[in-house]
Amino acid sequence: MDGTLEERGRHYAQVAQGLGHMYPGAAAELAEALEGEPYGMGDGARSVLDLGAGSGVWSLAVATRMPKAQVTAVDLPPVLEGLRHNAAEAGVENRVTTLEGSYFDVELPPAAHDLVILGNILHLETAGDAERLVHRAAAAVKPGGTLAVIDILGSGPYETNPVRAQYALFLAARTSSGAMYSRAEVTDWLTEAGLTGMRTVELPSGPPHFTCLTAVRPS
Repeated sequence: MDGTLEERGRHYAQVAQGLGHMYPGAAAELAEALEGEPYGMGDGARSVLDLGAGSGVWSLAVATRMPKAQVTAVDLPPVLEGLRHNAAEAGVENRVTTLEGSYFDVELPPAAHDLVILGNILHLETAGDAERLVHRAAAAVKPGGTLAVIDILGSGPYETNPVRAQYALFLAARTSSGAMYSRAEVTDWLTEAGLTGMRTVELPSGPPHFTCLTAVRPS
């Protein structure tokens, strides 16, 4: 987790595929929620940006459910090889564009996407970089569009939930830079980035320690 981009790319090319097999049910639930109220993403062409896309489990579920959705998936080159394979297996490869590179460095057109996804990646970064990534993602959201953050979010500086506390300990053993951030911290970052209307999307098929937050760019 604390390695160079090259080291990260090699590692997550293996890890991402395994994680992708764990979350298809939760990803389908998120896609279904985004199709309905208050998001209304089921009608018309939709532009989806998936930052740190990994296996593509979250954005490919959206593309599968919404036939007009066009996905741009950003990740390191070795990771995107697996995503392209998954897109072909899902039959949506003609609606998926991959963008190779760090999600901090690739060029992202401002206000260009109806939906931006940060799927299970904030905890990989320092607090400063996680906040910076939220701001980058928010800047890519169209007016009226949505940013979805899926991650393991704590309840505060002293975690009382046993599962989340165990995960925070697990992270501390793996990384000197990544950490589990609190829901309040992420909500503050979203607000500072100009987004409003924070909501929690329930993902019954996901791990019990997962939280999905959405926020909207005002029209």
